[in-house]
Amino acid sequence: VNKKTKRSMSEECPAPSTPQSRPVPPVENPDSIWNILRESQPFLTIPTKQESSSTENQDITRIACISDTHGEHRNIPIPKCDILIHGGDFTNTGEPEQVEDMCRWFAELKENGTVQHDIICIAGNH
Repeated sequence: VNKKTKRSMSEECPAPSTPQSRPVPPVENPDSIWNILRESQPFLTIPTKQESSSTENQDITRIACISDTHGEHRNIPIPKCDILIHGGDFTNTGEPEQVEDMCRWFAELKENGTVQHDIICIAGNH
């Protein structure tokens, strides 16, 4: 109780209103959730050096970002980019074999020119 006003915390900080709920598709099929969401999401095509015919766009930095690969990184197609960011969770439970393979894969992406400059990797995201 606030001694100055003798009001309780619930009076000073009312609970937020409850948002209206939307039907949730079955969790077993994440594609069904995406199919619902993509109808309401705007998508923009971002020009790359290859797609752009204008000389003013030659200073574009292409960034590819992936995450939550959980040992399946070699199954993810990576577009040609200047910087690759892996946002975390690249192993299942920290298996050394998956860490070592991720390092080899990063080196391969640099060697074959898929990633032109830098690779940034975050180990986990929780």
